[in-house]
Amino acid sequence: MSLVLTWVLLAQTFQTLKVQPDQVILLSTTKPRVVSRILLHFPLDSLDPQRVVEARLEFTSPEGLPYHRRILLQVVPVTTPWDPSTVSWTVPWATPGGDFDATVSRYLALPAAGQRVQVDITLFVRNVHLYPGLLIKPPPFQGLGFGDVGRRLLEALKNSTLHLQMAPTEGSADTLIRTFPKE
Repeated sequence: MSLVLTWVLLAQTFQTLKVQPDQVILLSTTKPRVVSRILLHFPLDSLDPQRVVEARLEFTSPEGLPYHRRILLQVVPVTTPWDPSTVSWTVPWATPGGDFDATVSRYLALPAAGQRVQVDITLFVRNVHLYPGLLIKPPPFQGLGFGDVGRRLLEALKNSTLHLQMAPTEGSADTLIRTFPKE
């Protein structure tokens, strides 16, 4: 009698999507001094947020920043819907400079110019129905906004990419069947 051992291996394929921003806007005011923040939106309307395993915002640290001091960033989800053609420092916000949820913010220090920056924004993307964009600003202890640094950061974020790792859909497992005769 010969015994045959059969193994069935299921391999899940995690799809990776790369999404470019469709809106990158500099919000600024000049009173009492130049203050700026960056508003960022990715086209995620057709995305099933429950399939998102990981979401990373990636961009290259910009050239020409004053590296004699650390540039710190706070990435926060925007809570008020906005229109790119009418958005400003005061419109449509209840708080000038943008309405956001600071309870789920991410913080980072920009590395040297030309280095890759990665920020985990999985929580934001999984709740994309609540958050119509991202706001990039200095942390509260660093002041209201970037000032003139905002323009260089704006250019870097125009070239940013959102990397999404997606869970497989039902029935998308690849099946591998191996049969081994037992000796």
